[in-house]
Amino acid sequence: MLKKVLTFFAGVTFLCVVGGVIYADACGLFLQNDEAAMDLIDRYIASVMKYYSQGDEKISFRGIVKEGCDFWYYNDYNNKIIAQNHMAGSELEVESTEYSIKYNKIDYSNKFYTIDATVTQEVYYKNYPDAVKHTSRHTFKIEQNGNDMYIIDDITDEKGDVLLPDDFNVITFCETADIPK
Repeated sequence: MLKKVLTFFAGVTFLCVVGGVIYADACGLFLQNDEAAMDLIDRYIASVMKYYSQGDEKISFRGIVKEGCDFWYYNDYNNKIIAQNHMAGSELEVESTEYSIKYNKIDYSNKFYTIDATVTQEVYYKNYPDAVKHTSRHTFKIEQNGNDMYIIDDITDEKGDVLLPDDFNVITFCETADIPK
């Protein structure tokens, strides 16, 4: 009788362990790789920074941003605007760029990362001796499919901190009166 009870408990324990391992694998626990997620964000920011100095040259986000999601289209539009504003020969032509990323928090749940990071960008313009620094807080959303990861959103604190040189000519925008109907 004791042998049957021990065999029963050993079988139940074995099934619980196997079930736990299958559940953990389905949730992506064994695929969690924080370093790869941080590397993906680094590649993304490096690609964005290229738009400041390379103008109209097409820079690919394949393998970085998930194709077809809303963020894919927003990212494409935003980077075209950056390239247009900083084209060669313009007042805002860029000589070089630098950036740094500080990772504040990384959460992983069910094959999705939420990464809170502070990104500091430095842009060196050809017409100005000092760098323009912009620091902003980002919340990156990353989806994991097997060993592949893709950014699906980047929620940014739009205000951020911008440090401009004293002699930097900033184009100011003013509101115009509404057009009469």
